Amino acid sequence: MDKVEMLCLGAEALLDQYQYDQRALELLDRAQELLEEAGEDTAAVDELLDCALELEEEARAAAGEAERTLGLAASGLRDAAGVLDLAEEAAMQVKAALKAEEPSAEVRGLKERVRQVRIKITSLRSRLTEK
Repeated sequence: MDKVEMLCLGAEALLDQYQYDQRALELLDRAQELLEEAGEDTAAVDELLDCALELEEEARAAAGEAERTLGLAASGLRDAAGVLDLAEEAAMQVKAALKAEEPSAEVRGLKERVRQVRIKITSLRSRLTEK
C-alpha cells in the first residue's frame, strides 16, 4: 500500500506540474501580447511575468516531488495516466489479497487504505480530463 500511495502522490505531482506549466505559458503569452501593444500597460506585464515565474517555480517543485515519490515507489513511469493505472492495478491486487486474510485490526486498516487510495485515484483521474 505504501507503493500505491507513493504512486498516487507522484501522479498528483505530475498533474500539478502540468497545470503550473500550462498556466505559466498562458501568462507568458499574455505578457508577450501586452508587450506587442506598444508598451501599454507595463505594470500588467510585470505582474503577469511575476506570476508566470512563480508558477514555473511551483512546476519545478512539483517535478521534484514527482521524482522523489516515484523514486520511492520504484517506478520509472513519468506519465500521470500510466502511474495511476499502475497504482490502481496494485490497489486491486492488495484488495484481492486481503480477502483471503483473517479479519484483524491490521486487515481492516489496510482495507481502509485501499478504499481511500481508490477515492484518490478517481479524483486524480478526473484531473487528467482537464488537461
